Amino acid sequence: MEVRTMKTYLFSKAGILLVMLLVIGTVIAPVTAGEVTKQLSVPYYEQETTYYCGPAVAQMWIDFHNGYVSQDTLWNCIQNNNIELWYTDPYGLAACVSNYLNNFVTEDRRWSYFNTANIAMAMDIADLDIPSPALIYSGDHWVLVKGASYEDYYGSVYAVYGFWVHDPWEDDINHYYSTDDWSNVFTPVDVDGSYWDGYWTHVRGYWSTDAACTAPQDTTPTFGETTIGDADATRPAVWSETLVRPTPTAGVDRETYYGQMTEYYEAVARNVTLMADEEDDIPLTEDTDLAAFARQEMNRIKIFQKELEGTTPGEPVFVHSLDDKWHDYYLIPFERDGYITVVTQVSIKGDVADFSSAFTPTPKTQNVVRPTLKEARTVLAEGGYDDTMPARLVWKPCEQTLSSAVPIWEFTGDDGDTVYVGYIPWKDQVEIYEKLTRKKIPG
Repeated sequence: MEVRTMKTYLFSKAGILLVMLLVIGTVIAPVTAGEVTKQLSVPYYEQETTYYCGPAVAQMWIDFHNGYVSQDTLWNCIQNNNIELWYTDPYGLAACVSNYLNNFVTEDRRWSYFNTANIAMAMDIADLDIPSPALIYSGDHWVLVKGASYEDYYGSVYAVYGFWVHDPWEDDINHYYSTDDWSNVFTPVDVDGSYWDGYWTHVRGYWSTDAACTAPQDTTPTFGETTIGDADATRPAVWSETLVRPTPTAGVDRETYYGQMTEYYEAVARNVTLMADEEDDIPLTEDTDLAAFARQEMNRIKIFQKELEGTTPGEPVFVHSLDDKWHDYYLIPFERDGYITVVTQVSIKGDVADFSSAFTPTPKTQNVVRPTLKEARTVLAEGGYDDTMPARLVWKPCEQTLSSAVPIWEFTGDDGDTVYVGYIPWKDQVEIYEKLTRKKIPG
C-alpha cells in the first residue's frame, strides 16, 4: 500500500477530475509537472540487538510483501549466506530476503556514483512499489529506503528531492532526508578489502518474469491529497519516451538482466537531477528564526502537514558533531497539546543553515532527546562520577548511536577527561560509556 501526495500550483478542471478518479481508486499520471511524495506502507521493526540492523531491515521488507519472520531466524539465515566477515553483508541480506519471498529476485547493487544509486532507489519506489535496503555511514548500518519525494513529469521521475527511511536503530520511523543531507548519510562503503569497498551500496528486488511490474502482493494502493501542477510549466522533451525500463523475461538470464538494468539506471541518471544543496539553505544571522525556516521548508515540500497543524515550536536543541564529515545541527521540536509531533534537523554549515531532515518521534514524548540532562546526571552519579560536570550533546556515527536523532551527552571533567551517557533502545536503559567507538564489524 502506498500514500501519494502532490504539491499544486494550479487546480484546474483536470485536477478536479483526477481527485475524483483517485477517490474511486483509479490513478492516472499527471499531465504536467508536480512535486510528488510516494511512500510505501512498510511495517516498522526496531532492531533487537546492537548488530541486528540487517535482520530488522530484512524483517520490514519481508513483512511488507509476505508476513512476519523473527529477527533471530533472519540473523541465522543471513549468517549462512554472508560471503564476507560482516554482521550482515549485502549478499547475505539479499539472499535472506529472496529465501522468504517466492518468485522474488534480490541482488546487491554497488554504484560508482551517488546520483545513480539514488535514482535507482527512487525509481524502484516510483515504478515498482519496492523499497531498498541501503548501507549508510560507510557500511556501518542498514536502513530501509521506503519512500521518495520527486518531481513527476508525464509519469516519469524528473528530479529527486528527498527520501523517506525506516531506521531500525530507535523507533526512527519514516525519517525524511533532503537529498543533500542524505549524501552525508548514504556514503560509500569503507571496508578495506571488501568487494563493496568504495561503492554506494544497496539491495534491490523485483518480481521475476512478468510479475516484475506488478504491485506488491496482498496490498491495495490508497491515495491521499493529489492535485495538478502548473499547466504552463515548460520542460525538455520527455526522456522516458526513448528510455524504457527493461523487464525480466523467460529468455533473459539474471546476469544479463542485471547488466541491462545497470545501463538503464546510468542512462536515467544523465536525465534526472537531484535537488541542489542551496535549494533548502538560508543565510545564518543573529535574526534567523530556525523554527520558522524549518516550518517553511516542510510546507514548501508538503511533508508532515498533519503533524505541523496547530503546533508551536519548542526550544531548539544544539548538537555538536565529533566528526569533520558531519556538521553541527539543531533538533527543533514542534509541539501540540504538550507533546512533540514532529522534530526537524537543521544543519549549520558555517554561515548557512540547511534544512536536513525531519521525523515524528515514537513513542509519544515531551522530550527531544533521551535521556534528558537530568536523567543523564542521575545515572552519572549512580555510576560514581561527578554529576556536576559541564555537559553538551554530541554525535557521530558509532557503536553507541547510529542515528543523528539519538545524540549522546558528553561530560567533561576539570582535567579534560570525558565520559558519555546515552540511551540504548533495545535495552530501554541509559548507559555510561568511557568513549565512543566505531563498529569493529560492518553491516
